[in-house]
Amino acid sequence: MTKDWTIQLRHTLREDNMCPDFLAKLGTRSTSDLLIVLNPLAELRLLLTADSVGVVYHHGQWSLFYLFI
Repeated sequence: MTKDWTIQLRHTLREDNMCPDFLAKLGTRSTSDLLIVLNPLAELRLLLTADSVGVVYHHGQWSLFYLFI
């Protein structure tokens, strides 16, 4: 631990982080110590697709978010 570390923690709402939230819930229902997902389940594919096109979920409603660079 002789390196100079800089650590940042950020709070992220579950609604803004739905794929990891889905995987965490999936892991809690598993009886295995290690769960490897080779092909995403249909529910996760929907979340990944929504995330890739900029759909966000805030406080009970879905909306589109466009990021122009």
